[in-house]
Amino acid sequence: MSASLILASCAEYAHNPYFFKSTNTYIYSFEESLYHCFSNWRYSQDEYFSDEFILWIKNELGLCFIASEIEKLKGIKKISEKILKFLTLIYYFDDSEIDFIKKEILKWENKSNAEKYKEKGDRLAFEGFYDQALVAYLTSLKNNKDDEKILNNIGVCYMKGGNTEVASKYFESAYIKDKSNKDIYYNLIEAYINSGNIDNALKFLKTIKKDCTDSEIFYFNGEIAFKEHKYIEAIENYENAISLNNDKLYIIKLSEVYLKMRKYDMALNVLDKIKHDDIDVLIKKSAIYVENNNLHLAIRSIEKALTLKNDSELWRLLASYYRMDYDLNMAEKAILKALGIDSESKEVNLEYAKIKKAQGKLRDYQVILDKILNSFKKEYRQIYF
Repeated sequence: MSASLILASCAEYAHNPYFFKSTNTYIYSFEESLYHCFSNWRYSQDEYFSDEFILWIKNELGLCFIASEIEKLKGIKKISEKILKFLTLIYYFDDSEIDFIKKEILKWENKSNAEKYKEKGDRLAFEGFYDQALVAYLTSLKNNKDDEKILNNIGVCYMKGGNTEVASKYFESAYIKDKSNKDIYYNLIEAYINSGNIDNALKFLKTIKKDCTDSEIFYFNGEIAFKEHKYIEAIENYENAISLNNDKLYIIKLSEVYLKMRKYDMALNVLDKIKHDDIDVLIKKSAIYVENNNLHLAIRSIEKALTLKNDSELWRLLASYYRMDYDLNMAEKAILKALGIDSESKEVNLEYAKIKKAQGKLRDYQVILDKILNSFKKEYRQIYF
């Protein structure tokens, strides 16, 4: 059920919007925050009662009474009561909508902690916040050690962070519990290959061969050949895979081989097989342009990708390309956009540090590095304690 708009009592609009980090959403009015809560309370429930949000309501919208009422709600421990009181601070939803959301919240409250944290992890991973998703999944796993989906998702988070050896262990555990899940064994063989464990990759490929399509077999053999720097063999396998299934992943992987061989025109020609605008393709094209010392086209590619999705990683890439092009003013503007979306990202903060160093602002550079180090310490404690 979706909420319908009815007349409300405080239609004030902000010049400076509030940004919900959990959903990558800007809002300009209190009514919009209510609509956002109706749709996203599972993921953003803490943000509606944060000091930052309350100050925005008070100072930006001038709604001092509502700000004080939200402040009073902060002490309520029961989520259902807290959210429902927030949603009814003004007459925005009708009775049927409030009844609907009440049932949804009560249903959620009856879920186990494992289910709640998995939902949170799924949302964070979907948004690309893999560090935060990892913490949620590991917390979920403490309450449900035998869930192969959680084990798999933890592996994905580790792999996204470049820790392929640890990822392999989680994928192995997930595979033992569910050998029929194609996503799990697909991830496991990728982890073996990416970590350089080719022997295990080959053995595992023989084990799952009967469950794979011919195109997947060609693709995995291409991955193994690429890892072993057998580029001609990799090209043959990827091309065979593409001939059977014109999959975007296979096309991008083929372009990576040509990029590695410094055949830039061939790499770009391969990507042109994908006719529609695609973020992954635009990112890959930008990487090819950078390798070919064409930062102008690399910047244009990422700017085009940003018209498709307002994403912190895209802004980080754009900032890095501007920095490499010695346009530090534009680099800083881009990295501040990235920080506005994900201020906790280590990759984003590291690029911010590089920009500050390039600007000669060594004190700021050191402060940001300290922030990254403290983030590692905090993450370590959350995972292991």
